[in-house]
Amino acid sequence: MNPAATKRRSSSYPARTARAASPKKLAELYLAERERIRESNQERPRGQRTSQALTAAADHVIHRLIELAAPEDPALREEFHLTVAATGSYGRQELCPHSDIDVAFIAADELGSELDEAVRRLFLGLMEVFSHHVGQRVGYGYRTLADAETLDHQTQSALLDARFLGGDRSLFEDFVEAVRRHIWPGAYVRRKISERAESTQSNEATLYQIEPDVREGIGGLRDLHLAQWLATVALPSTRGDVWRQLVRLGVISRNNARRVAECREFLLCVRNWMHFEAGRHADILVRDRQERLAVALGFEDDERASRVERFMEQYYSLAVSANRIKDFVVERCLQERLGLSAQLACVGNDLYRADPDVNIASPAFLIDLFEQYQEHGLRPGPTMARLLEGGLGRCPPFSSDPQSAHHFVRLIRAPAGVHDTLSEMARVGALQKLLPPMAEAFIRVPMDMVHLHTIGYHSLEVVRALDNLRLSAKPQDDVMRQIWNGIDAPEELFLAALLHDVGKLERQSDHATTGASVAREVCQGLGMDSSSIERVATLVEHHMLMSETAQYRDLGLSDTMQQFVSVVDTPQLLRMLALLTVADMAATGILTDLKQGFVQELYERADALLESPAASTDSERAQRYGRRLARRLSGGRLTAEQIERYVSGMPVAYVLNTPPDLVALHIQMMEALQAGDPSVEIRPDERVGLTAVHLCTWEDPEPGLLARIAGTLYAHDVYVHGAQVATRSGEREVVLDSLWVDYQGRGVPPYKRVELEQDLLEVLHGADVEKILERHHRTLTEAIVPERITFNNELSDRHTVLELTTVDQPGLLYRIARAVARLGWDIHSARIGTVGDRAKDALYLTTVDGQKLTERNRVLRERFLGEFMRE
Repeated sequence: MNPAATKRRSSSYPARTARAASPKKLAELYLAERERIRESNQERPRGQRTSQALTAAADHVIHRLIELAAPEDPALREEFHLTVAATGSYGRQELCPHSDIDVAFIAADELGSELDEAVRRLFLGLMEVFSHHVGQRVGYGYRTLADAETLDHQTQSALLDARFLGGDRSLFEDFVEAVRRHIWPGAYVRRKISERAESTQSNEATLYQIEPDVREGIGGLRDLHLAQWLATVALPSTRGDVWRQLVRLGVISRNNARRVAECREFLLCVRNWMHFEAGRHADILVRDRQERLAVALGFEDDERASRVERFMEQYYSLAVSANRIKDFVVERCLQERLGLSAQLACVGNDLYRADPDVNIASPAFLIDLFEQYQEHGLRPGPTMARLLEGGLGRCPPFSSDPQSAHHFVRLIRAPAGVHDTLSEMARVGALQKLLPPMAEAFIRVPMDMVHLHTIGYHSLEVVRALDNLRLSAKPQDDVMRQIWNGIDAPEELFLAALLHDVGKLERQSDHATTGASVAREVCQGLGMDSSSIERVATLVEHHMLMSETAQYRDLGLSDTMQQFVSVVDTPQLLRMLALLTVADMAATGILTDLKQGFVQELYERADALLESPAASTDSERAQRYGRRLARRLSGGRLTAEQIERYVSGMPVAYVLNTPPDLVALHIQMMEALQAGDPSVEIRPDERVGLTAVHLCTWEDPEPGLLARIAGTLYAHDVYVHGAQVATRSGEREVVLDSLWVDYQGRGVPPYKRVELEQDLLEVLHGADVEKILERHHRTLTEAIVPERITFNNELSDRHTVLELTTVDQPGLLYRIARAVARLGWDIHSARIGTVGDRAKDALYLTTVDGQKLTERNRVLRERFLGEFMRE
C-alpha cells in the first residue's frame, strides 16, 4: 500500500470528521471545508456540483454527531430505533452555503428516557455546530410513525424530499411510505398551487423584475420544486428521477427536461455565488451583484449589449422556461382524477364520488363536499349535480349526525368565504335540508316592503355583508373591521345572521321572539354549548334593538344607554350585535354612512359603559374630554381657556358626541354670534357622504326655530337625513343645530349652498319662513295621516319622546316641527330616519318651561295630529 495515499486518506475531511470528538471540533472542520469549497467556487462558479459538495460536508458532520449521541450501552443501541433524515433543500442536495440545515428526527414510537436523552444530545450537538459556531440556521422536526397521517402540506413537501442520513434505514423507508400514503393528492395539489400563487403575489407577480429572487421569484427554483412535488403526488408512477418519468408520460418533452437541468444548474450557480459573496443568506439578485456575477461567469461585452445585459438575458430566458415547464406539470396534474378524501375525488374543478358506494344522501358526505368547496373552490361536476338533485330528498338534518353538525360549525368559523360556502350549499339545496327552517325561508316573501329578497336569500346577503365588513378596506368601515378583530366565536354571529328573520315565517307572532326560539332549537341540533346558544338567541331576538336605538334615541341621555346595556350586557354580545346591525342594514339597502356612524357612536358609548360602568358619571367624563379637547385644539388661534369656557356651558351629550373639528367650528360661530350676528356654515361631510348644515343663533323664547329651519330647507328641495340640536346655557342661551342633508340624492352643490345660506340667515334674523316658501313657489302637499304616533315618558327622565311613523312625504320634518311649535312645545333633539318609503322620526320634547308633557297619550295624539294635518 502506498504510504502517501494512506496519509492523504486519513487526513481527508471525511476521515477527520469521523475522528472528531466534540461539536466544536466538528464546527472547525466544517468551516474549513466550506471555505475550501468557497475558494473553488468563486474561482469557477458552479451550481449542482458545489451544492453537492456542501451537502456532503454537512452529511459527514451529522453522521459523526449521530455516533457521538448514540447510547454507549450496546443493548440500548440495538433498541435505538431512530432515523435522522435530511429534508428541504438539504434533502434535495441543493444546499447553498448559508441555507438552512433542515433535518427530521423519526422514531417508531415515543422513546424511553435513556433513548430520549440520546436524541437530546444529538439535537444539542446540531445546534452547537451549525447554529452557534457556524451561524447556519437549523430547521428540525420530531416525528413518529403515527404522525404521518396528521402532517400539513408544508411538512409533507419537506418530507417528499427526505434523504436518509443515519439510524434505522427501514424505519426511514416505512415513514416516507406512510407520509406518501396519507397525502390526498387532490387536496395537496391545490394547496401547493394556492400557496405558490400567494407567494408570487408578494413578489409583484412577474418574473421580469430588475432584481429578481432566484429562489422564490417566478421562474426561480421554487417553480421547479413545485413541479416535482406535484408530479410525485399526482402521478403515482413517478419515482426516482421525476423529470425522466414526466418525459415518459408525455407531460414534458426531452428538450424540456434538458432545459430544467440547465435552469437548475444556472439558478444554483447564481445562488451559491451570492451566498459566498455576501457571507450570509442572499437570494435577491441586486444590481451590484449582477455586474460582478457577469464577470465571474465569463460574460463579455459585445456590440449589441454589455456583459451584465447578456447575463440577465440568460437569467430571464431560463426563468421563462422554468415557469412555463412548471405550468405544463400543473396543468396535467389538475387534469388527473385525484382523491380528496375517502368520499370525494376531483378532476379539474369538478367533484365526483370517490366510490360508487358512497352515500351522497348523508350530512357527512355533504359537509365533506362543502369543505372541499370552501378550501379549494371545487364544485359538484355534472354527474354529481344530478346525483345530488335526486338524493337530497333522503338526507336527514344535522340533528341526526352530531359529527357533521360539528364540522358545519367549523365551516362557518372560517376566516373568510363563509358567504360563498353557505351560498353554494343553498344553490344545490343542501343548506335547506340540513337546516330545515331555511327551506321555507328561501321561498317566503317578507311582508315588510323594505326587503329586496326572500327571507332566506336576505339572510345570505347579511352573511355576505358580514364577510365584506371583515375584509373591507373602506375608511368608513375601519371601526367595523376593528370590531370584527375582537369576535371570539364568528360561528355564533353567522348563525344569528342566517336565522335572524326566520320568525317571519310565523305571521301571527312577534318575529324576533319566535326567531329566538327557532334559533335555540337549531343551535341545540348543532351541538353548541348553552352559552353559545343563548348568545345566538339573544342576537336574533334583539337584532333590531341597536338599529332602533342608534337611529331614534338620544344617545346622550344616560337613560338611553342604561336601557340598551341592560339587554346587550357583555362586550362580546355588543360586538356581534353591532356587526349584525350594520350587515342587516346593508343587505336591506337602507345603510348610509350616517346611519353607520350612529351605530358606531352607540357601540363606542355602550362599550365604554360596559368596560367601566361605575368609573365615572357622564359629567365627569365630559369634563375630562373637555380638557383633552382643549389641549388638542389650542394650537391655533383658540386658547385652552377659551375652549374650556365654551365646553363648560354645553350639555354633556354634546361634549361627548361632537367631533373636535366641529367643536372648533362652533366656537368660531359663537364668537361671530357674540359680535352680533347669527351664522350658518354649509360644508360637505365626507364621513357620512352628505352635506352638513351648521347653525348658531340666540335661543328664541318662542318655540319653532327648528320648524323655520326645516321649512327653509324644504323651500330649497333639500332633504334632511339627521339632526343634532344642542343648547348652550348662559346668561342668554345659544342654539347650535347641525343637520345632515342632500339635494336631489347628492351633496348640495356650491350654487345651491349660497342661496340656502342666505335664506337660513334671513330666518335666523327673524324672517317669515312662509314668505321664503312662497318666494320659492313651494307649498306643502296634502298631509298623509301618520300610521303611528306615540308619546313615551318612560324613555327619558327629562323628556317626552314623540315617535312618528308615516309614509315619507315632502317637507315632513317641517310639518312635524311646525305642529310641535304650534302646540308650544320645545324640541331638544331629533332623530330622523327613512326605510324604503317609510319615515320614522323621534323627537325629544318638553313644555316651554322644561317639563315633560303630562296629558294622556290619547289627548296628546289628537292635539298633535290636528296640527300636523292643518295646512
